[in-house]
Amino acid sequence: MSAADNKFNEEELRRKIREELERKHSERKSKTRETVEQAQPMAQPVNESYFIETYIRRKLEEEVYGAHPEFVKCENHLNQIRWMTPLEMENEFEFFPVEEGFWQRLRNKLSGGPKVKIPDTAEIQQMIDKLRAEFEEDAQKRIEAYKAHIQVNKKAFADDLEKKIFEEEQDRFYSKLKGYYKYKNHIGETAWMTPEEFENQDEFMERYYTPRQILARRILTGMAVLAVMGGLYAGLQILKPESPRGYILVETGGVKGSLYIDQNLAVGFSPGVPYPVSEGRHELTVLASGYVTTPDSMEVTVGAEDTVSISFNLAAMSGKNGVVHIQAPHAEAGVYVDGVFRGILGDTPYLQLSEGDHTITLKHDYYLPTPGFHTFSLTAGDTVELSFSMRPSRKKETRVSSSSLGLIEVNTNVPGARIFLNGRPTGFQTDYVLQKIPFGRHVIRVELENYKTYPKERVVELNKDRRKAQVDFTLSATLRPTVIAVEPQNAPLFLDGKKLSDGRFSGKLPLGKHTITFGDVKGFYTPPARTIEIVDELENNFEFSYGVRLNVDMAPGNTRDTFGPVRVIPGYIVKGIEFKRSTENAPEVVDMPNGLGKAWKMGFAFQYRNPPGSDALELYFQVPSPLNITKDIVLKLWLYNSKEKYPLVIGGKARYRVILNNAVVRDHMTVKNELSAAGEDVYETVVLSRYLKPGLNKLIIATTDDNTLFLNLWKAAIR
Repeated sequence: MSAADNKFNEEELRRKIREELERKHSERKSKTRETVEQAQPMAQPVNESYFIETYIRRKLEEEVYGAHPEFVKCENHLNQIRWMTPLEMENEFEFFPVEEGFWQRLRNKLSGGPKVKIPDTAEIQQMIDKLRAEFEEDAQKRIEAYKAHIQVNKKAFADDLEKKIFEEEQDRFYSKLKGYYKYKNHIGETAWMTPEEFENQDEFMERYYTPRQILARRILTGMAVLAVMGGLYAGLQILKPESPRGYILVETGGVKGSLYIDQNLAVGFSPGVPYPVSEGRHELTVLASGYVTTPDSMEVTVGAEDTVSISFNLAAMSGKNGVVHIQAPHAEAGVYVDGVFRGILGDTPYLQLSEGDHTITLKHDYYLPTPGFHTFSLTAGDTVELSFSMRPSRKKETRVSSSSLGLIEVNTNVPGARIFLNGRPTGFQTDYVLQKIPFGRHVIRVELENYKTYPKERVVELNKDRRKAQVDFTLSATLRPTVIAVEPQNAPLFLDGKKLSDGRFSGKLPLGKHTITFGDVKGFYTPPARTIEIVDELENNFEFSYGVRLNVDMAPGNTRDTFGPVRVIPGYIVKGIEFKRSTENAPEVVDMPNGLGKAWKMGFAFQYRNPPGSDALELYFQVPSPLNITKDIVLKLWLYNSKEKYPLVIGGKARYRVILNNAVVRDHMTVKNELSAAGEDVYETVVLSRYLKPGLNKLIIATTDDNTLFLNLWKAAIR
């Protein structure tokens, strides 16, 4: 074909385009738009053969679609399978290709899936034949659509010249019309319209300028900015007074660390030495490799010529830890671990971190890291090597425009979770659509107090073909209903060192193991710390009891009880266990040998009566409720045989008895120790545990009716 023919064809094409543009322009204002909403098919009811049909469908899909190379096996996060062509995968965001290695494919081929017994009936075979025919027909249609799409793409390359000519003629046509301007949308498409039409639509977002117009606007804007900035700088230099300064004095408990003021390394800092800072409010932290700083940071306000003293506690890291080595060209870049500032790269190239998953990135005023961040799993004892390259950030900023921005929709089943983008808080909560997100790879994470997130994070990539991404998270509560019952009911409870309640607790506690400790309660032994585990059940129930603790002391002229009132009444017993109060016929108070003090001398009550009766002491004391005995409660008796016989008695017997709450605990017991051996470590014991009761208790210590020797009761105690 000659050059003349080519020129003729191009001129003819341009003429037709101009005529078409004029025709469309005349019809433009009368054109209306209608939105047709397609009805969604209703869900099919599930019949009795649903499960068998589902299994047969899955097997036939794998047999039919797997036989065609145009189909790719895809899977979503629920392990649902779908076979799709590359054309269908372009607009699919839920299903992703299944990546199977050689051994996985071999294992699937040999073992196969779970065997399901299918009834060998004519109806089932007819269903199999029908489904196979449907799948074969569907596969052929989708393959034809895919191949047609390929042909269309090939034809599109041939239409580039026509498209270019059309755009040139369209720009030439509308540029001559008064009041028409060119606008563009978020994917770079352009349209000519009047300002009124632009205001009444929401697809096109901003005015489109030619490269020459952009250059002229930038030159004028730059000159104006330079002039303003130059004037401001000159004025500030003239008017700028000398900045007032103060001092901060930081103590670190003897640990050498690096001080950071507003995330800038304080060069020349030494603990305990005043460091000069500018007047105003500052954020301070001290970091040292292998140490945990408490608190993480402090905010202080420093006045002119003032000295502010603060202190940080640096404790050596405990538990399972690993080491991360970071390499990057700019040593002044800030290091952020899981969104938290951890120092300057040149000062902390090695970081000691706890085992688990972490995300690390670098921040620099003039450079951006590549990659944007590293996400890794650290094992105790391992060393992870990370490397970043840095590129100037200004070049990136000049290229960022609305045509290279996208959207990320973040949803959770429980609204109100905080959204983090690339390890940094966004200030927004779910459900929310993050806007104006630059193209590239991004990590989305959400947090909600007392909830666990699944998955922990999601990674999305925005580009010109995928300008909007949607991520979904499932939040499960980490609190479970818990009831902790304790006796006595006023006992203080502490959970992991923090006050929980006084007495019974009913509420929600985090899942996992916790340490329960108990406060002191008068009259009870404090139980040792206990470990409880909150599990995922309808309700967790725990019960604890304090053990009763008695501390009663009884001696002539000195009787006391740390829990409640106590009283000793002298008297006698003539018959049985019936106690009679008396101050005349009662034990006599005498001196103990060796300066041990006073004692009750116990013998007969009436010298000339038959029976003579027995000297007795009645003790009233309180026992706290509830009566939970964890240790044996015993009566200690410093009771001694004086060897002094009753008048007109030939033989000698030293015997006593103990009665508690009208029950005989000990009867006709022989005194083991003689008065000459009296001392703090010489006493007898009687177990009282089974005879005690909550509230007021009555204890009687008396000689027996066959006792013929005087006894000395120096003192008694209940423990």
